[in-house]
Amino acid sequence: MHRTSVLLMVSLAFAAANAQETQIPALAQRPYVDKLNGFSLRPPAQAVRIREKSASLLVRWEQRDAATGAIAWTFSVSRFEQANADLTLDQYAAALAQNLRQAEGFEVESTQLIERCGKKSIMIQGLTAKPLRQWRRQEWVLVNHDGVLLFEIVGPVTMRDRLGQLAESIMASAAFLDPEVELARQRESIDRGMALLKEIDEGRIRGSIESAPQWFTMRLKGKPIGWAVQMERVATRDKSSGLELRMGTILTLPDGSRSQKQVIFVSFDGRVEHWSDRLLLTANGNTTLISEKGFRQDEAILCSGRQGEQTWEQQKAMPPGMLERDVIQQVERNMPQASPDQKAAAIKSMLITVQDFYLSRATGMILPRLMDLSSLQAYSFAVYNTRINDFELRTFTILGKSSIDLNGAKVSAVHLTDVSAGGESAPADWWLDEGGRMLRLSTDDGFVMESAPQEDVFNQDPRARQAIDDLMK
Repeated sequence: MHRTSVLLMVSLAFAAANAQETQIPALAQRPYVDKLNGFSLRPPAQAVRIREKSASLLVRWEQRDAATGAIAWTFSVSRFEQANADLTLDQYAAALAQNLRQAEGFEVESTQLIERCGKKSIMIQGLTAKPLRQWRRQEWVLVNHDGVLLFEIVGPVTMRDRLGQLAESIMASAAFLDPEVELARQRESIDRGMALLKEIDEGRIRGSIESAPQWFTMRLKGKPIGWAVQMERVATRDKSSGLELRMGTILTLPDGSRSQKQVIFVSFDGRVEHWSDRLLLTANGNTTLISEKGFRQDEAILCSGRQGEQTWEQQKAMPPGMLERDVIQQVERNMPQASPDQKAAAIKSMLITVQDFYLSRATGMILPRLMDLSSLQAYSFAVYNTRINDFELRTFTILGKSSIDLNGAKVSAVHLTDVSAGGESAPADWWLDEGGRMLRLSTDDGFVMESAPQEDVFNQDPRARQAIDDLMK
């Protein structure tokens, strides 16, 4: 299934169902990893990651008040260059506190020198300037001789004890990585992805197509919430033959129901790509249509869509280099004394074009069937994310053989993880049969999708009997 779209449907409802919780949520089971800046941590499980960056801000999560919708508290990570690298740690801590007082009117209550995962760290706590008084805890971690990571939580004064406990839990989960090592590993997985894409031809795609509909049931925290069906066939678009997938999904969730139809196509040569997505949300007697259509043309993505009465259009050219900003930062950091020509040559040698490892939506849906599942390796690809109108890294990692309980029987499976670097969709665990067909997909928030016999789905929801006819319309 096209997991990003399905998981977004579920996550919206899951967040709504948990918005009434008054306690600080537990941490996510899976860490957030920033390889370029060299850290990982487990963020608050139900806080929302906000996609905004600046010269210093790397990532931010926020929790909103369920009653008012206002931001209750935030946790963020930023990076700064250590301007006073010649100072002792005591002197640097005093300079930081003094700068916060003078520049921001921050009322510093305490400054403490600690060690975090072998790194020297400065913890500063206090209150923000009037009139909006908020409690603020900062932890400045010296990750190298001139670089500092700032981990900061800000929220109501009345929540200072709970937010302090939350911040300490997050920081206890943190680890600091060697960016050079991590980026080298990432490049290796990208190289594997590029090599795999070069091996995929018309014969392999035709050989992977399933002739019969594939049925799935879905659960959220152990409770049945719906079903899905996927159909595959050879089709023709824009005078090009290729793979077409059609998916239908029906979900019944605490906040309403969702009905979705997706059609995805890619030509065998990979040059033609189309997709359409039609989602009906029903809640409190009201139905909202969310639709999207997209295609690839002349090395650019063009999309249009509708949500209720609002329409939108967007396009994104395939950039000449993937992660170009990260590469430039890496070269500037590691070659500060190099000449402009030397830096330009280093950047050029490290850049990878998106076209080299771009993974179409349709190919991504059947990718495990095209992989060597005995390789126990990671494969990374560039994928297009409509929600941010940009490309991001998606990595499949084969973990090896295991067994799962499925439809009342113990079955052998291959375990694979599926992680998108942008974080728009939850990391997923796949369990596959030996041919790469999906047996189970699960995420950390309790969502599970499992392969199921057709009759089981029909018995769960009689509407499923009409699904095949509806999909072919």
